[in-house]
Amino acid sequence: MGKKVNSLLNDICASLGYTKKRDLFTKPITSDIDLTIFFNLAARQIKGHVFVAPFIGLQYNNVEKLVREVSQSEWIKGYTSTINEHIGYIMETHTLKEWDFIEREADDKSLLKSLKNTLKTYFDIKDLKKSLVKYSDIYYKQFSDIEKIIEYIENNKGWGSANYELYRRLPILYYLSNRKQMGVDFINKALANGYCEAEMIYTDIYIENFNKLP
Repeated sequence: MGKKVNSLLNDICASLGYTKKRDLFTKPITSDIDLTIFFNLAARQIKGHVFVAPFIGLQYNNVEKLVREVSQSEWIKGYTSTINEHIGYIMETHTLKEWDFIEREADDKSLLKSLKNTLKTYFDIKDLKKSLVKYSDIYYKQFSDIEKIIEYIENNKGWGSANYELYRRLPILYYLSNRKQMGVDFINKALANGYCEAEMIYTDIYIENFNKLP
């Protein structure tokens, strides 16, 4: 069933102008910024159900280029967002939001034509598409420049796996806003204070390459 759901999500994103890169869907919105969508799928041992949770994000190409160069991590290449959030926490309700896909005999032949009518949901698929469009636009306006992302990370204060990628990017963001020394200082502070996973983020290679940036 997971393959059917993935096929449906691929069709939905393609209809909205997104291109798939591994598990990440991207869509250019400016010359340097792409919208991103990632879907987390969970079955939760409930037969016939797949719960889909979209994550909305932005990919700053200049940021990601430097992250790859500094980190020297190939897996980062084009497959991660600079910043992202679960769609439910962008919505007005600010809580977890999932769409429940339920496998059964489909009775709407036009709804899932590409899947040979073998998958149906108890919600209007148009609602998912409208939500992806609406909240991607809201998220872009919220983080439409680097300074807004920096401010968000600085105010976040939380270390750990949930913010791993944000802190990997913070020194790069400082550098691109002409504050390289703040990036150096942040790295040193994180390592000196033993912040969770700081040593995994700011490796010797990362530090060496970051210091070499002009």
